[in-house]
Amino acid sequence: MRDEIAAEILERCKTGRRSRFFSGEIALSIGRKFAVPRMCDKEQNCGQEGQFVATLMKELAAEGKLIMKPWKDGVVVRTATAAEMRSAAVSGPLFQPTQQTM
Repeated sequence: MRDEIAAEILERCKTGRRSRFFSGEIALSIGRKFAVPRMCDKEQNCGQEGQFVATLMKELAAEGKLIMKPWKDGVVVRTATAAEMRSAAVSGPLFQPTQQTM
């Protein structure tokens, strides 16, 4: 199941442009798609699936497959280009911790 969710994350965040990023809300929509009904209340409200997907996204960033960076009120994501993946293998993770400046 974890591999399916990781594949869905990479598919939804895929872009050919380095300047295009997707909202961090993507974690919630993917979490809802793979939600286990027993974990949620009657209205399908629960945060556990979103937390799992967010953690998985951070792991993908640490592996160099996903780029995450802080944005106005959250985090934006996209897949890493081939060059960025090679660079991450050499230099380390591509996750940049969020620091809000306004």
